[in-house]
Amino acid sequence: MQPAPGPVKQASEDLIPDEFILPDLCGGRSVFTMVLLVELLVLVYTLATSSLPEFNWNTLAVYSLFVQWVVLLSAAVLCTLRRFINSFGLAVVSIFCLLVVLVVTGLSSLFAWHLLPMVGSSGSELWWMTRNLLIAAVLTGIAMRYFYLQHQLLVQKQLELRSRLDS
Repeated sequence: MQPAPGPVKQASEDLIPDEFILPDLCGGRSVFTMVLLVELLVLVYTLATSSLPEFNWNTLAVYSLFVQWVVLLSAAVLCTLRRFINSFGLAVVSIFCLLVVLVVTGLSSLFAWHLLPMVGSSGSELWWMTRNLLIAAVLTGIAMRYFYLQHQLLVQKQLELRSRLDS
């Protein structure tokens, strides 16, 4: 079988033209997965901070509301900006996503501190916001690494498929 005449392309040039490291966060499955994972993390946090006989349902409710708000708002902003940021390189996309999540977390923390009385009674506003920003940075870094590895696996599978078809 002879290759088709025409210009020679790089192997990764036409791989996943519309996809990059950031997956579609607007889809129902993605939203469901985010909501489920975040709720499990909040449940683990609540179990870790209160003993089982004195399980604090108020803490679970308030932190569930706050964390769901941050995650869903961050996903909505990233979903809206996805087409714009896909034209940039890996480092720019990663930093941009981290900054978006940190801004949403910071603004949501400020909002929650002043409107949710249970949150406002837990010490200093600066330390609470710093803690939330650090948690958001760590979890966003883990998620971005996961998205990157998922993207690399997809590229590798497409390269293997292309090499099988070419041979």
